[in-house]
Amino acid sequence: MPDETITFPASGGVDLLPVMESWRTSSAGPSAYTLEFTTAGAHSFTPGAGQTAVYIDAIGGGGGGDYSNNGVDGGPGGGGAAYAGGAVTVVPGTTYAINVGAAGVGGVVGVPPTNGGNTTFGVTLIVAEGGKATVNGDAGGVGGLAANSTGTVKFNGGNGANETGGGATGRGGGGAAGSTGAGGNAAGATGGVAGTGYGGGTGATGGAGAGVAGTAPGGGGSAAGAGATPGGAGAVGRLRIRFPVPS
Repeated sequence: MPDETITFPASGGVDLLPVMESWRTSSAGPSAYTLEFTTAGAHSFTPGAGQTAVYIDAIGGGGGGDYSNNGVDGGPGGGGAAYAGGAVTVVPGTTYAINVGAAGVGGVVGVPPTNGGNTTFGVTLIVAEGGKATVNGDAGGVGGLAANSTGTVKFNGGNGANETGGGATGRGGGGAAGSTGAGGNAAGATGGVAGTGYGGGTGATGGAGAGVAGTAPGGGGSAAGAGATPGGAGAVGRLRIRFPVPS
């Protein structure tokens, strides 16, 4: 029987105890289950009786792109988010906190762009770092780093493109990492490609006007073109839980 997928776009807890108990006594239930959390902020997960392990896939939020700081070149793009995943031992009936990383906000005149948020399971059991925004108004935002993430499988997000020397078009955002590969770096106005495997949103490509939002999950926002504002937002992160139905 194929896996069944339910997406939970809204914040709030998911208590699987009564649901999974019904699966144990019903031939109609799926043999494996997948939950996806796609809205930024706090969520929670409670494994059912007999469920002692889950597999987590996490992608952070993408960094925001900036506006044009020098009025001549397009602004710098935001970094794409990292991926982190792995099997996690869980205790039935115990509630585990989840945080889906928020999208970084694009910069406007006088207000710099912001970093994407980390996506986490069990606070520190799995951590996928969000992509960064520019720190000096020139260099592109750094992608989320595997070194700052936690999991048995980790990949870097791609870097946003730098402001200087690329013409009046806004710079691209970095691509988010996926479960089998790193996100691509932006090149000039062109956004970075998504990492391979599960997850990984592409970085936004810049233009002459306002910046463009990255693709979910975790793509970096592109910057605004010369004289334009605001920069594009990064994309929200995502967390997926996979687990077999207890027999």
